[in-house]
Amino acid sequence: MGKRQRRRKRRQTGNSKPNQQVPKQRPTAVPEPVVAHFPADGPPLLEVTVAAGTPEDVRALCLAYWEFAEPGTWVRNVSAIGPTSVVYGTVKQACTAYLLTVQCPACAGPVTVTSRSEVAATGFWKAGTMPEEPMTAPGPCVDCERAQRVVRAQQAAAEKAKLEERRERRRANAGAWLAGHRDHACRQETPSLTGTLVLLAMADIMEKGCADSVGPLDEISYTFTGSRDRDIDVLRELYAGHWIAPTPPVTIDDFTYNDDDTVSGVYLEPVPWRLAHWAGDNTADACHDVRTILRHELHAFEDTDTIQEMVYDIEAGMVVQYLAGLLKHKYGEAPIPESRLPEAHDTARAALKDGFTLRQMLAVAWSATSRSVAWGARTQWVKPGTVASATVTNLGKGVGYAKDRAVPEYDLPHWLKEPAILASARRILAERAGASQALAAFRNIHQRVTALAEGPVEFHDELNDGGGFKEVGPQVLEWLTNLREGRAEEDDSPVLTYALVTSDGEMQMKTATTARMRNEVSSAGAGVVDRIVLDSTTTVNAYIGELVPATAEHENRAAHGMLRLLGDQGDKLYGPVAFFQVSPRSHRPGSLDGDHQELIWAAYRAVATRMTAA
Repeated sequence: MGKRQRRRKRRQTGNSKPNQQVPKQRPTAVPEPVVAHFPADGPPLLEVTVAAGTPEDVRALCLAYWEFAEPGTWVRNVSAIGPTSVVYGTVKQACTAYLLTVQCPACAGPVTVTSRSEVAATGFWKAGTMPEEPMTAPGPCVDCERAQRVVRAQQAAAEKAKLEERRERRRANAGAWLAGHRDHACRQETPSLTGTLVLLAMADIMEKGCADSVGPLDEISYTFTGSRDRDIDVLRELYAGHWIAPTPPVTIDDFTYNDDDTVSGVYLEPVPWRLAHWAGDNTADACHDVRTILRHELHAFEDTDTIQEMVYDIEAGMVVQYLAGLLKHKYGEAPIPESRLPEAHDTARAALKDGFTLRQMLAVAWSATSRSVAWGARTQWVKPGTVASATVTNLGKGVGYAKDRAVPEYDLPHWLKEPAILASARRILAERAGASQALAAFRNIHQRVTALAEGPVEFHDELNDGGGFKEVGPQVLEWLTNLREGRAEEDDSPVLTYALVTSDGEMQMKTATTARMRNEVSSAGAGVVDRIVLDSTTTVNAYIGELVPATAEHENRAAHGMLRLLGDQGDKLYGPVAFFQVSPRSHRPGSLDGDHQELIWAAYRAVATRMTAA
């Protein structure tokens, strides 16, 4: 190996000379923590460990802080050692203290303390109470407590994740349960009268508010029936009958669940409600369909007497609420005694049935309340509740006094809300009142007209209508000749006045020939007519077309209703219908005279009013 190669190798190994020794480095001294025991005399009770590398002055501060001669008394006050905040921060950061005879119940090691207050918190920092033999502390040491906090945090996180998973599962189940209401293809039960009125009120509220639902009940300021508990019962009934369904927005807390987190039910108050899905998703169409079903299929509004009684009950309840509200809000009096509430309700109800309006009863109630309060202010011995009881008495007296006098009408205060079904019930009663008046007018005229009929009806040859084909042979030949040559047949049938009712519900009094009347009726069908003979109205007959298509477009509901009033109990009619007069002894079509025109018009008005109300 040459010199140059040896020099290169020495440079790589870092030795400048081949036999040069590399001096050994002395091991660096590792600082050790300082450990001190207190008290200095006697068995050690407190061990203080000052962190390694801590400066002398800090070490001296820590030892001065923890030094004591006997339990219960420290050698130095904190203020004598230094600024309080500096001392506490330095001791907590630079050293750790252990109570040697107080063991942690979790790890069986000495309890760690970081301040004098923690020593006192163990309950042993008193003369004669610090144990000289090991005993178990009432609470864990700092390290064990820290570990327990970590475990508790982990358990809380796991529980939170489990709860969130369960909430997601319930959220999915609730959504599926709501969507399942679309499978209810039809209603199941006929609602009660109250339920029917609530359905109408819901339809009105949704249409007027341009909303798809009503509620939730616990967020609206009004009631449907006058009582929130009654509202809940009615909604439960309608839901069970598949008339309404819950709808979003909802929360998972609005439902009840089975053990497997599937939905078992829904709370009625916190969720919005819509009409059932079988009625359709278009709110206007759904409201129309529900009204049609209630009126025409279920005939829910025929019992007007029951509806009227319900209106009386609701309005009487409002009068009692007004009395109670005046006593509470305006005068600060005690409420009406429960024993007198039925009397107040009965008094108001009887007054309403006698002709008082609700707003007039509010005026009477206000007067009764003010008189009672004034009497109570003048009287020394009045006990709580006496003024409210006197209000009920004065209400009855006020009604009796006001029966023959003009009574003003008071507006409802803002805190007294009308139940939502009240408007629907009043509207039905108003509509039915018009229909009842029209029906009463028809019955009076019908009784007068039928009383004018003389003698029995004879059917020997009067079913000849005076029109159509002539039975004489030459006349038939002439008709065939005119038909072959394209000449129009001469209409020489008698001229008469008749009533024509078309499928669109309109009626006209027309004057034309008998043949023209027959042609108008038969034009929608096969060109021929059939006659309806009315047994209870012997002076009126009707023509209907034969083989008219039985479609909704051709259905003549108005004429069918008129014929039922006049005595015919047949099925539905299709196409135009003509009413004409016949004599008691002849069924030959004749003109409607003044009395019979009045009769037909009365029948039409009665049917039209009823159809409009429906």
